[in-house]
Amino acid sequence: MPNSRTEAIAGGAVFGALASAISYMHLSLPFLPLPYLEFQFAEIAIVMAVILYGPLAGSLASFEYLIILEMLGQFAPFGPLLAFMGVASIVIGMALGRYLLYNTSRKRGVWSYAAISILIASAIRVPLLTIANLAYFYLVAPGFISIASSELSSFLGNIAISSFVLVLVFTALFNVIQSLISIIPATAASGYIFARWNFYSIDRYWLPSFIAMESRRENSISDS
Repeated sequence: MPNSRTEAIAGGAVFGALASAISYMHLSLPFLPLPYLEFQFAEIAIVMAVILYGPLAGSLASFEYLIILEMLGQFAPFGPLLAFMGVASIVIGMALGRYLLYNTSRKRGVWSYAAISILIASAIRVPLLTIANLAYFYLVAPGFISIASSELSSFLGNIAISSFVLVLVFTALFNVIQSLISIIPATAASGYIFARWNFYSIDRYWLPSFIAMESRRENSISDS
């Protein structure tokens, strides 16, 4: 049977703590055009929470991640809030991805799910964080946009495009790549684990139960 609400809450708590620990250890990579942006590997833990225990666990893990980052004071309060917006976009994208995949005729495999989740998560994340960054630049740190423009100019050289526009474009590119970094490794790892230990035959975990349901449906159609 699918995991219970209690298991989802416990799973969310565990993976939220894991994401916070990864962030605390600074396991990240700078985005070279704008070095103040960093690819966060902590988001992979949030994605694993969704894959195993569903959107409820992913939501709880995201809130725990936000609270712990605020307590740790890592660019608080705005840095953790932006990070939360990013992971929340991914959780929503993954939930909508499963819903859309379930209601289409596409083959419902792990990678089909990952692809549609990345598209939806990026479609939510890019405009949301673009607006959030604009608000931060104008309301909180109006001088920061000149610093970002200077860093981007030193990376690209002289280009006949507004540096402000380029900052927004590269920030959007960063968020798309972050979605890829968050979802693809978690999908690869979980797909291997599910296949290696035959988790697809266990209707306990969120994504495997969904894929197993599709497999049984295809088998019933072929047998009829």
